[in-house]
Amino acid sequence: MMTPPRKEMSGIQAFKIVAGAVGAAALLYLIYLIRSTLLPFLAAFLVAYILGPLVDRMEARGIRRILGVLIIYVTLLLFTVSIALFLVPYLASEFQDLSHRIAGEKKDWTFSISNVGGLDLTVEKIESARKADLTLIEPSEFPIIIEPFSQTNVTVRFSPSTAKPVRTHLKIHSNDPKRLNNPVHVWLEANRPSSTMPHEHAELQWEKNAYWPAIAVSDTARYLGEVEPSYLAKFMDKIRALQPQIEAFLPILRSFDIADELEHWGSNFSANLVKRTPELIGSLISGITFAVIVPFVVFFLLSEGRSLKRSLIELVPNRHFELVLNLLYRIDKQLGGFIRGVIIYALIVAGLSMLGLWMIGLRYYIAVGIFTGLSSMIPYFGAIMGVLLGSAAAMFQHQTPEAALPVIVVFLVIHLLDGVFISPMVMARHVDLHPVAVIFVLLIGGQLLGVAGMIIAVPLTAILKVSARTVYDGLKSYSV
Repeated sequence: MMTPPRKEMSGIQAFKIVAGAVGAAALLYLIYLIRSTLLPFLAAFLVAYILGPLVDRMEARGIRRILGVLIIYVTLLLFTVSIALFLVPYLASEFQDLSHRIAGEKKDWTFSISNVGGLDLTVEKIESARKADLTLIEPSEFPIIIEPFSQTNVTVRFSPSTAKPVRTHLKIHSNDPKRLNNPVHVWLEANRPSSTMPHEHAELQWEKNAYWPAIAVSDTARYLGEVEPSYLAKFMDKIRALQPQIEAFLPILRSFDIADELEHWGSNFSANLVKRTPELIGSLISGITFAVIVPFVVFFLLSEGRSLKRSLIELVPNRHFELVLNLLYRIDKQLGGFIRGVIIYALIVAGLSMLGLWMIGLRYYIAVGIFTGLSSMIPYFGAIMGVLLGSAAAMFQHQTPEAALPVIVVFLVIHLLDGVFISPMVMARHVDLHPVAVIFVLLIGGQLLGVAGMIIAVPLTAILKVSARTVYDGLKSYSV
């Protein structure tokens, strides 16, 4: 029996397809314009989508749907409060501790500069012999005018850049005639016996003279005891020791000071970590818009989801009814498997990361493990971020580049388990996208919506792919 020939697509149908494509493009542009407003609704949809099967199962066992939703809400509320009270402060403390250890211990010391003469004393500048170790906090502007028989306070911050004994000093330049070519020296030392300190107090005794300005300081030497240098400083000592071998292996790096560049990067990283930790933690647990809109929309979707879905389907014309049902079924199958699989996958990766990092003695294994689990929701990039953070924490903890090797081994083992067991078992419903396409949509999502965009980029692309294929198959088999 011969199959009847398929009819060609008419001009009206072609026009409808073009109009639909233009409308879809306009809709996507509108979504881009109001993306900040849509984020809480998108989050609510994802939460409701994840919890929907649980509510359906409770309803099937005889529990009223509203009551089931309330039970889930109370459980989630207790879980969220527990995280807010225990886990979030712990993570904030761990990241702040890491940032402080990267930056190192700091000690501030205040002394006074006095004018013991009869004319105004001008302090022209205060120089630091080792700018990496000694920072002038106050005063911030020069010159400083000190009236006769008056004084001003000076505060310096000492943060040694090495674990070795350190001696440094300030040079105070003034218009004191006796000190024009011999500025006053204020010495500071750490990590060495105080008996090695110079003593110059005798020459700075008060001398009352009405004919010229005369400078005196309250203390010319101070031993600050044991000041713990930063992880970064200890690590830089190791790098400087390896610099000749690195230059011999790579001559192009002879004009490039690796230690200084890494030290500059690490200092900026630790400063930003201290500054932004409250902001990052607060962005995760606060936000009036999310706190109000998301629970309300989730409750509505869970309690009225079926009737809402039924009402929307009833609006579909009969001629497209089968196509729409097929489309919804494929989207549900694709998205549901992906979301639930990603959550289970992230929990497994976080658990394995914490276990492996704990076994090698990493101090911040919980924080790094949780970060790795969360970042694993972003394909490809997540694993790289976990390795980088874990390696950095290990190198700063042990002050040696070799400390990163056990961390890399741990993540290689996790990657092996991922490829052999985790992904095939947990991510069986993973999206069918080419790796290049995944990287491309991840970059676009990150550009548009940041981290949230990178997380939703892959499932959203999968939905668009399934939708386009379903609609195309439906139109292709459609005949007038």
